[in-house]
Amino acid sequence: MEVQVRLQNNYIQVLREENGVKTFGGDQGFFAKTAQADKKEKRKRSSGCGVIALSDMLFYLGRKRKELQIWPSSFYEQKELTEAEYRKWFEESYRMLLGIPFSSGVSSLWMTFRINLFFQKRKSPYRAFWGFRISRIHERTMQMLQQDIPVILCIPVMLLPWDKRDGIRFYGKEELENGKISGSKAQVSGHFVVVTGILSEKEELYYEISSWGRKYYMKRKDYEKLCRSHFLGNILGNILVITARKGLSRN
Repeated sequence: MEVQVRLQNNYIQVLREENGVKTFGGDQGFFAKTAQADKKEKRKRSSGCGVIALSDMLFYLGRKRKELQIWPSSFYEQKELTEAEYRKWFEESYRMLLGIPFSSGVSSLWMTFRINLFFQKRKSPYRAFWGFRISRIHERTMQMLQQDIPVILCIPVMLLPWDKRDGIRFYGKEELENGKISGSKAQVSGHFVVVTGILSEKEELYYEISSWGRKYYMKRKDYEKLCRSHFLGNILGNILVITARKGLSRN
């Protein structure tokens, strides 16, 4: 696969407790054990993808922006985190969003509002807004990655009864390169992911994404088609756009 653009530094990795395997980003599965005995923990496991995405983005930005560091600098310098460390870090974003109020997860507009409060409090030059135009998603995603900013993307929830089985397919690297079907996840909807790169393969553009602690690829055209063809898809499915004022210094 040919890389069109990608984040400049390594994405957050977490060592899984059960086997020591390194993840690609955070994973709701880290709350599988605690979810069995607590309703709040259960919701983190089932509907915490938005909090995971925000946690990953803030960790990545904290590595390069001192004003965004809410923990000691040494924390951000680690090559990988333990599951226990990541769960504690997750709680920072969880508190920032005031928990997960709905069984379906966090609202994208609420996330935008809360992250802007955080940027203002930290006197950061960054500002956030939720995209509304499908035609601008790719351009803005490209621009953010070129500026070394992870892109939180939402795959829209299917609101209408006859759309419930619709969604988008995630591809594994082996499947794209060798034509295998193992490792792919089909019909994903109502889910936040983080875009870490844009790649091309056989004249197709793919978003490289982090989901459930794994690296997947998602066709750009499939995502845009899903958003355009479903009720409120252009609002429920879009990206968290992060911009910075001109003259951004690297603190």
